[in-house]
Amino acid sequence: MPHFQTPEALTIAQRFRGPNRSGNGGYTAGVLAERLLGRNGTGAVERAVCVRLRLPPPLDTLLDVSAMGDDGIQATTATGAVIAEAQLTSPLPVAPPPVSAQTAAEASKAYRGRVDHPFPFCFTCGTDRAVGDALRLFTGTVPGQVSIVAAPWQPEASFSRAVLEADSGPDAELVATPVVWAALDCPGAWAADFDYGRPIVLGRMTAVVHHKLPVGERYVVVGQCRQQQGRKSFTATAVYDQDSRLMAAAEAIWLSVDPTTFAGVR
Repeated sequence: MPHFQTPEALTIAQRFRGPNRSGNGGYTAGVLAERLLGRNGTGAVERAVCVRLRLPPPLDTLLDVSAMGDDGIQATTATGAVIAEAQLTSPLPVAPPPVSAQTAAEASKAYRGRVDHPFPFCFTCGTDRAVGDALRLFTGTVPGQVSIVAAPWQPEASFSRAVLEADSGPDAELVATPVVWAALDCPGAWAADFDYGRPIVLGRMTAVVHHKLPVGERYVVVGQCRQQQGRKSFTATAVYDQDSRLMAAAEAIWLSVDPTTFAGVR
């Protein structure tokens, strides 16, 4: 099922949740980024978009999409509450260093989410999701690199533009842009020492897709924590191909939340 209805409205389906009651931040940001790039008549490659999430994205709820100046759009509820804002931006995000496929596979074995996960149904990194329904990106700490995590990723056909966007054109077998953004999301959280006792949620994400990603190919996803300041964590993430070619990159700001009051935790 396509993830939007009209150019003026969209919904985030239950499949694409992060916390149980709200949309996956990266996926939601990617939907807005894709819409903005399309509205501005540019492709999704080599243009950076910054998305600010103002409120937890509601699931299965029609959101209005409207222009915000000359280079931005916003998604709002029927009552006018601003959920997210997206704007074209520069410079491009600076990626963390590449990790080999073998190292990423070893690192993934140490994924802490298997035993301690605040959002086990998350579209990107949840352990309680079926293969093909969600990404199941299990990033673990790279040996000798305390602040860097990595995992291999081979996106299935269920994440293609053909399936998610009813695209029958030449790009039909590419990974849908919102899915690329989702893959760039949670690895940053795990690099920032994310766990059930200290859940964090995405506040702002700036990403760029450097090259189109065909489904079925093998990639490596890398996350890096660059700074922690109070309740904020500053991270960078990237998707590399098997030859360590940078395919996509993002920088993000995460906000810690109180697990006793945040409605999305478990």
